[in-house]
Amino acid sequence: MTSRALTGVPSRKPRTIRQQTLMGLLGLNLLIMPLFTGVLYASRKQSLLADIDNRMRTIAVLARELLPSDYHDRISGPDSISDSEFERTVDRYNRICVALDIEYIWSLMSLGGKIVFTTSTSPDKVVGNRKHARFFEAHSNPEFYTSTFERMKPAYTSIHDKWGHIRVVLIPAYDAQGRKFLFGAACRIAEVDRLLHDIVWQTLFVGVALFVLSVAVGSWLTHLLTLPINRLTATIQRIAAGENSIVAAEQGSYEQVVLAHQFNLMNSMLKEKISELELAHARLVELCQTERKQAEDDLVLSARRYRELLNLAVDGILIGSHEGVITDVNECMCGFFGLQRDEVVGKHIGQMPFAPQSLKETPFRFDLLYNGETVVSERTIARPDGSTVIVEIRSKMMPDGILQSIYRNITERKKALAQLEALNATLEQRVAERTSEVQKYADQLRALTGRLIQVEETERQRIAHTLHEDLQQVLVAARMTVGVALGGSRGSSSQSQLERVDGMLSQAIQLTRTLVQEIAVPAMNERDLPSSVRWLAQQMLEKFGLIVVVQTSDDDVGEMGEEIYLCLYRAVQELLFNIVKHAKVKHAEVIIEKGKGRSLQVTVRDGGIGFSEYALTGSDKLGAGFGLFGIRERLEGLGGRLDLVSATGQGVSVILTAPLGDGEKDSKGQYEDSSV
Repeated sequence: MTSRALTGVPSRKPRTIRQQTLMGLLGLNLLIMPLFTGVLYASRKQSLLADIDNRMRTIAVLARELLPSDYHDRISGPDSISDSEFERTVDRYNRICVALDIEYIWSLMSLGGKIVFTTSTSPDKVVGNRKHARFFEAHSNPEFYTSTFERMKPAYTSIHDKWGHIRVVLIPAYDAQGRKFLFGAACRIAEVDRLLHDIVWQTLFVGVALFVLSVAVGSWLTHLLTLPINRLTATIQRIAAGENSIVAAEQGSYEQVVLAHQFNLMNSMLKEKISELELAHARLVELCQTERKQAEDDLVLSARRYRELLNLAVDGILIGSHEGVITDVNECMCGFFGLQRDEVVGKHIGQMPFAPQSLKETPFRFDLLYNGETVVSERTIARPDGSTVIVEIRSKMMPDGILQSIYRNITERKKALAQLEALNATLEQRVAERTSEVQKYADQLRALTGRLIQVEETERQRIAHTLHEDLQQVLVAARMTVGVALGGSRGSSSQSQLERVDGMLSQAIQLTRTLVQEIAVPAMNERDLPSSVRWLAQQMLEKFGLIVVVQTSDDDVGEMGEEIYLCLYRAVQELLFNIVKHAKVKHAEVIIEKGKGRSLQVTVRDGGIGFSEYALTGSDKLGAGFGLFGIRERLEGLGGRLDLVSATGQGVSVILTAPLGDGEKDSKGQYEDSSV
């Protein structure tokens, strides 16, 4: 410690009481002097202007009294006052201005929205030069008088115009007709400015004199007041410097004696305390040395434990500075880099053996770290021995500016992931192959179903042709033969038997024709499904009394294949037969409409007793023919589907959906339609 610190004296010496008192007086004088000067100047200026205003007001009133009492009452236009009378008035005002040392006397009147001169003064005070304003001449600056005419109160103001800096007094009045006029008087106030300038200098002189006097008096008084205190201060400084035998003199005023006495007591107590402090200081130094040694030992132990814990981690741990310089690493991290610890610590993180391509793909993002974000990245480390390690890095900049990073070895995980991706690619290829095979089988099934329907229909047509062309002809021929025999056996005993044979042959012929109609498919070449269903509805009405309502959104439902046409027609036929046999109703409805995409949707609906959907599975419970199960199998084989909505007592709705062409198919090869 320096001697100045030991003595307790601050490095920067503060101001003494005398200096502070003098500076206070100086500041007070600097504050009072401009205030005193300003007040004195304003007072003198106000007094001078008041004297000038009173004088000008008196002159203006005098000028008004010098005119005839009816002067303004007679004014009505430019010819109301003769030129000679006006010039006599101007001459009189000129002489008054010269005699009283003023600039102007004039009068104005407000008539018809204008302000005109009624009297005036010559600028050169010579009426013969005729430089004065003419009678009833409009004033060039009427705005100056507008406020006075409005308020009709005396006005006092100072203005700067082409004639110089002048003081103006305006005295308004009313004539006998209530019209407004005013008298004005003006004088130059240059003399006033000069007097005020002198007052300023006088005031400044007085202020400076008072300032010097107050500083001198203050310096003398402060010297008298601070002299004993300065002596006591010098004694204290000597004691503080080490002269412990010195005692402050207890003399002077009462306060000074008390202060010196108390200081001597305090000095004596301070000596005792210093002795005690020196003893305590020695003990404290000894204690501090002991505790310091213990702290150093604890620090060494803590550092060793920290290093052991750091090396125990299975992940690599890297600690660096705010700029990215490595300050510490664990053994796992050194193993990742393939370097010794002294080869890593002290180097920048960018100097570590990262693979160039890895650094290019995932560069260091110190900008994100500086923003407090946690940066996660993957990099490949190319170790000096030629091996590589893939690591996942999690880095974060701590609030104290320390960079902390954890490196995790994900080489095996990457290898497993690559193997998994390879297996996944193989699996996807196998799935694609299986899907292709399923699609192939579905196409084959569709072709087979179509072929089956064609074969069945061909066989039906062959049977119908045989019934119509062979059996029916034989039955007709047999009936004709029986008819001939019946005609030759009138009245014989065999007539009744022949008549029964004739009736049975007629019934057989009718049954053959009905069977041919049921087996044959109408409009086969046109494949007009709506027309075919209407013909079928007519047959159902004639044979079974079932009223079938056929609805179509458009008769042109689109072009369809032969197998689709046959399948839908036979399905509608079978469903109508089922309604006749099981539904116990006399009304049914068939709706033919285009479905979603290139598809056709046929709905067969009744309001009968209904049934549960178990009928769609297992064997056919609803009768012969196609049956619902058979209809579904054939539709699905053609890429369509059958949907059924039914409940006991609530009727049945069967929706048949079949593709018209290359419609959209689902993964099972069936046509997708969301209308049901």
